Order: sequence, then C-alpha cells, then structure tokens
Amino acid sequence: MQEKRTARDQRLEERFVRVNYAYYARKWEGRGGKIFFLSWNWASFFFSASWLLYRRMYIPAALCLLLGNFAAQLSTTLMSYFAVFISVHMVTGLCGNSIYMNHALDTIERYRNTAESEMDAALTRRGGANLLPPILLEVLSLILLMI
Repeated sequence: MQEKRTARDQRLEERFVRVNYAYYARKWEGRGGKIFFLSWNWASFFFSASWLLYRRMYIPAALCLLLGNFAAQLSTTLMSYFAVFISVHMVTGLCGNSIYMNHALDTIERYRNTAESEMDAALTRRGGANLLPPILLEVLSLILLMI
C-alpha cells in the first residue's frame, strides 16, 4: 500500500523536523506506506534516550530510561546488564526513524485542521530538536554516579 504525500504534507514534515530533514525524508520515503518499519539510525543507537529527548519524544525516552533502570535492578551480573543495555540500544537504533516518523505525523495530524498560523506555531513549538533535555539528562546521570 503506497501512500500519496502531497507537497503540503512534505512542507509540514519539513517544518516539524527542521534539523536534518533531508535525512529523515529519505528514510521515510522508503517505508512503502508502512506505519512501522526498520531503518538504521546511528544517532538513536549510540544515544538512545538522549536522542529521543533531543527529538522531543519524551514518553519514549522515559520508557527507555525506565527499562534501563529496571534492567539494572534485575541484573545479577555485569554481562546480563550489558546484554539488556545493548538490546535497548539496538531496538532504538532499528526503530528510531519509525518512532520519530510516527511522532511527527501524529503531531502534524493533531494540528492539521487549525489555522495555518496556529499550526506553524504548534509545529515550531513541538517539533525540531532541543539540546537542553539530553544535556540535563547527562549532567543528572553524572551527578547520580558521584553520589
């Protein structure tokens, strides 16, 4: 099932994504109309929760962090913790583009029937990238390691 995207859809996606839009447009074009697809993203692999926060996907980031914490509590050996850690990063690396596309499309759809100026403001506010949350996460992680 191939989905027809209009020039307006692409413009709204570009307005939402802003940072590195060409990369995501290429990844999203090759999905064949699927809602879920596998596509490798090195940034989401290496930075998992931080990448999710950077792309303003706060709920998936919280789930990623909770899963990591849960695994750390249950792990009896360093090797078992490492296996869960790598697994979370692999899943994020494989599914990051799909998760981000669905986040973008859901946000765009939420504001599709609003006035153009209101939609522009909402996409600017909710889209793009924000460096502050991942920096705060890393600083907080360092502080907790020192305690």
